[in-house]
Amino acid sequence: MKQYQNLMNNMKRVIFVGLHYKSDYKALDSFTKSGKVIDAIIEKLPNYECIKTNLYDIDFLPSDNNYRYMLAVEWHHTWSPYPDDIIVLLGSLVHNGFINRNNGIVIKVPHPAIRGSENKIAEYIDRIVNEITNI
Repeated sequence: MKQYQNLMNNMKRVIFVGLHYKSDYKALDSFTKSGKVIDAIIEKLPNYECIKTNLYDIDFLPSDNNYRYMLAVEWHHTWSPYPDDIIVLLGSLVHNGFINRNNGIVIKVPHPAIRGSENKIAEYIDRIVNEITNI
């Protein structure tokens, strides 16, 4: 497949996809534990355009499957991934709810709010950076 570059700035995009907003917080907000981990990953990717998003662009976790599907479709319309964008799905709920439209390179990783030592968090960060940079 021919590789496409982001026409805006010649940088590959990395789109991190979380699950849902917490009230008064942005997607993967830096004030949350998950946001801090994603920020640490982004710091190690200076040559990429990194975007933090949520699969469900609302401030609660929807329980209705049809509504979840509609929101997942809306995510694609909002972010319109290019074929060479790297889409990082954060956690099993996002993995299961994401609709693969064959646009972008999808990476499935565990949720970033991992518990454990600083070493375990550093390993998680390095693992994801390596997966992204080895594409």
